[in-house]
Amino acid sequence: MCHNGRASGIHSHPPTSSSSEVLSDRQAQSLQALERQLTKVQLKTRLMGHDVRPTLRKVQEENLQQAQLMAKQAEQIMSVNADLQDTQKLLAALQSVSAKQFDVLLKVVKQQQQQKPKLQLVQSPIQDLQSATPQEA
Repeated sequence: MCHNGRASGIHSHPPTSSSSEVLSDRQAQSLQALERQLTKVQLKTRLMGHDVRPTLRKVQEENLQQAQLMAKQAEQIMSVNADLQDTQKLLAALQSVSAKQFDVLLKVVKQQQQQKPKLQLVQSPIQDLQSATPQEA
């Protein structure tokens, strides 16, 4: 029994041991392949990240400039709105003053029109006297 190796146990492996070694070898090879792929992906990610960073910084700077510009425009809009409100108040006040002036003018014109017949009655005898006096001289 020593010649076939089974009795001594030196060169023999149980059948389950042999298939588990093969399975273990396959898993190790698969793990190594996955490790290589992972390394490649990590390298590509680093390279792409390195390539993308300047572009990303540029976009961030542009966004910051846009935000600053928009803030400045918002301030300008608020200022213009305040000026517009002030102008509207001024126009309303001017219209009010103009309306009051027009009312005063209208009253004066009405008073003059009402006094015109009275003046004509008063002025008529005076004119008659004035016109009669030069003729007698």
